[in-house]
Amino acid sequence: MADNDFSAQFEKVSDKAKTATETLRAAGDKTKDKLAADAAAAGEKAAAAANRFKDKADGDREKVSSQWQDIRDKWQAHVAKVRGNVKEYKERFDAHQMATEADMERGLCG
Repeated sequence: MADNDFSAQFEKVSDKAKTATETLRAAGDKTKDKLAADAAAAGEKAAAAANRFKDKADGDREKVSSQWQDIRDKWQAHVAKVRGNVKEYKERFDAHQMATEADMERGLCG
């Protein structure tokens, strides 16, 4: 009878080990599924963040481009004004120079 008790106990241990192995495998499968789900969620979050960053960069690029165009327009207006001032000064200088020469000629000739 003692052999039967050991056999029965051994079968119980064997059944418990089998159940524990099945539980462990199921937990491992759940862990793999959970890891896969977490990885997919992280990938989606990263893609969403990248899209937000790209949209912001595109908006900033347009803003900077607009500001740069404003700076260029102001610079070009400034250069045009300076050129106009230089031309006006040159014309006044030339007129003064011609008047001075005319006065000198009248003084020499008169």
